Amino acid sequence: EWREERGNENMKETEERIREVLGNIVKERCKEKKGRGWWDKECREKKEGVRRVLREKELCEAKKKEENERWERKVEGAKSER
Repeated sequence: EWREERGNENMKETEERIREVLGNIVKERCKEKKGRGWWDKECREKKEGVRRVLREKELCEAKKKEENERWERKVEGAKSER
């Protein structure tokens, strides 16, 4: 009987300790997320803007290349018709 009570107390203590540790882990994770401030948001927005410009530039270059190839094919076709 005494051993059962002591065992239950140990189980309760262990349970409390586990909850405490898990709570601390959750708190640490929340602190990490809160640590990202306004500058992080601005940085992310700036990065998105830069990537958007880069995508537009790459798209324009691809269109120019395609148009040049089309003109080259037309010129080759005109040369072969002579």
